[in-house]
Amino acid sequence: MSPQAVAESTRVDLRNAYAEAQGPFTVSDEQGDFIVMRASDYDGEPPLTEGELRVLEKGYAQALRGETRDAFESLAEIRAIYGL
Repeated sequence: MSPQAVAESTRVDLRNAYAEAQGPFTVSDEQGDFIVMRASDYDGEPPLTEGELRVLEKGYAQALRGETRDAFESLAEIRAIYGL
């Protein structure tokens, strides 16, 4: 198969996979993960990873349970303790 034929076949396969996934999707292989997406999907920031989503969900749950503190109050306390 010629390089041009491979490129065309790959383009068609990616377009079909994107349509089936209804948007960006992750592909995994022995070297790791990568995301397949259109340039129009990228609004200046890459999509959040699964790990980042878990951290956000955990923090949100902590906030809902009242387990967080105001950052400005905490900083004021630290500055007072260390004379900053």
